[in-house]
Amino acid sequence: MKFRFGIQFTRTGSLADWLDTARKAEDSGFSTLLVPDHLGDQFAPFPALTAAAGVTSTLRLGTLVLANDFRHPVLLAQEAATLDLLSGGRLELGLGAGWMRSEYESAGLPFDSSGTRVERLGESLELLRLLWEGGPVSFEGRHYRTEGHVGLPSPVQSRLPLLVGGGSPRILRTAGRHADIVGVHHDLRSGAAGALDTTPDMTARKLQWVRQGAGDRFADLELQVGVGILWVTARPANVLDGLGRRLGLPADTVAELPNVLVGDTGQIIERLIERRDRYGFSYVVFQGRDLEDALPVVAALAGC
Repeated sequence: MKFRFGIQFTRTGSLADWLDTARKAEDSGFSTLLVPDHLGDQFAPFPALTAAAGVTSTLRLGTLVLANDFRHPVLLAQEAATLDLLSGGRLELGLGAGWMRSEYESAGLPFDSSGTRVERLGESLELLRLLWEGGPVSFEGRHYRTEGHVGLPSPVQSRLPLLVGGGSPRILRTAGRHADIVGVHHDLRSGAAGALDTTPDMTARKLQWVRQGAGDRFADLELQVGVGILWVTARPANVLDGLGRRLGLPADTVAELPNVLVGDTGQIIERLIERRDRYGFSYVVFQGRDLEDALPVVAALAGC
């Protein structure tokens, strides 16, 4: 697949700053503006993305990712369809099982086992699709139940793209079964991320879990990776040595982590091409703090 790029922000200082950010992302060739979903000092995803939709025309709008347990799928279906309608069909709905125990505890929400949370996510994904297809939906699962509910309004997109991300076997198989875009990331079942979890061998294993869930539709999936560390430098060896000491890994292993990009712009471009060839990662998401450093990469590779 051709490269496309997303940029993720938690918030900006004001409405004017946010609208300027959306315009700049669109003008700079980014495909998608993304907002995460945490109960801290960040914008709530749907209001922020709706505001961005009003000052852009081609920029896609995404969540990376909503915590499934924070919203009932019947309500989420309506919220998502409304944003898709108001944006002219530009929503990408990212949904995950939820992982940050402290957020659940502070909000007074039960933090079930990872297996239960992923099972609930699978039901939610199935129910969302049914609600967006139109007509009365009667659904009976372990976690959700509807009786003749009609999902309105209808989304503009005939198949509203679902993105599911994660790093454990169960959630990646679930993503393979239900999603259009699969984010291959850390295993967050413990509530924390570890560097060893994204080594080349582990990444290959994770892609196999996706393939097991997807079956014949694997070739149609778009594979996404988030860049946690983008470091543009003419001396990558020095940076990688320092990162290696911090992460407890050899520098050459750090250089191969799919969520790490270190080097000059040309080297970073080469790395991304290599990783697309090796893993299939064509949808790359940068953090908002790295927007300026990412611009030359986006200019060189977007659509290629």
